Amino acid sequence: MISAAIVIWYNPKTLGEAISIKNILTYSDFCKKVYIIDNSIEDNSKLADQIPNSRYIPNFENLGIARALNQGCEAAVNDGHIWAMTMDQDSSWDSKYISEYINEATRIYHIDNSTQSFSPNTVHQNEVHSILGTIKHNLLKKRRAEKKDNENEFEYIDRVISSGNIINLEMWKTIGGFNNELFINDVDYDFCYRLTQKGYKIVKIHKCNMNHVEGEPRKTFFPHAFWYHKERIYYLVRNKYYILKNYPQFAKKYKYKQTIKRIIFEKFFFLEFDDLTYVLKGISDGRHNIYGKFYKEKKNNSVKE
Repeated sequence: MISAAIVIWYNPKTLGEAISIKNILTYSDFCKKVYIIDNSIEDNSKLADQIPNSRYIPNFENLGIARALNQGCEAAVNDGHIWAMTMDQDSSWDSKYISEYINEATRIYHIDNSTQSFSPNTVHQNEVHSILGTIKHNLLKKRRAEKKDNENEFEYIDRVISSGNIINLEMWKTIGGFNNELFINDVDYDFCYRLTQKGYKIVKIHKCNMNHVEGEPRKTFFPHAFWYHKERIYYLVRNKYYILKNYPQFAKKYKYKQTIKRIIFEKFFFLEFDDLTYVLKGISDGRHNIYGKFYKEKKNNSVKE
C-alpha cells in the first residue's frame, strides 16, 4: 500500500547516529522511497546516505514539524506516490508488525475507501515519568494485558499521532495539508480534525505495534506530565488554545481546557515559575491569533512561517 515514508529529523545525532539510522532501516525496505526532511542547522547528508533508498531534504533551520511534513508530502506527490507513512526519528518497527500493518491497512481500505488514514498501536518506551507513576503502571500492567486481549483488531477513531500514520496524499492535498502556523504540538490532531470534518475516516489497528520514544522526562516522585522545555510548553498551550477556538467539539471531548488548567497547576506545584511565563505567553498569543515560530521578542502582528 505505502510506497513512500516521510521521516522528520531534528538533531538526529543527539539521539545517536546508529539509532537514527537503525530506526529508519526497520521500515525503509517496505517502501520505495524514504524522504528525510531535516530541520537541523547542520548538514546530516552523510548520515542520510546510509539509507540506500532515501532522499535527503535539509532546511538548515528548524521550520517546525508541520512545514517539514508538508515538504515531505509534496516531494512524494511530485514523485508520483499515492500513499505515505509519516514517522518521527525516534520511532521504529519490528518487521512482523510493519508487514502486517501495511497488509491490514490495505485490506481495510479495499473494504471502505473512505478510510484515508491509518495508525498502529503505539508502544511508548518511556511513558512513566514519576515514581508514583511507575507503581501505578506495575499495578495496572496485568489489567491492561487482559484488556488488550479483548480489544477489537481495529477501530475507527478521530485523531492519531503523526508517527506511524499512513495517509492518502490526495486527501492531504484536499484538506490543505498540515497547518504551518502551529509549528509543533497538535499539528497531527489538527490535521485529523479537519480530515474527519471532511467526511474521511481514520482507523487504528491495535494488533500492530510501533515503538515510540517521546523525549526524555525528568523523573520525579509525583507525576510530572509537562516536563518539556520552555518553548515547547509555549507551543503546547498556544496550540491547545487554537483547538479550543477552532474545534470546540473536539476540544470538549478531549478536555483541552482542563489540560491547560492542569499545566498551570503543575507549574505552580513544581515551582517552575519561569515555565509559567511561557504558559501565559502561549495563552496570550492564542487569544490574539499570533502563530508561527516562537520568538522571545515578538512583534505585535502575527508571525507567520
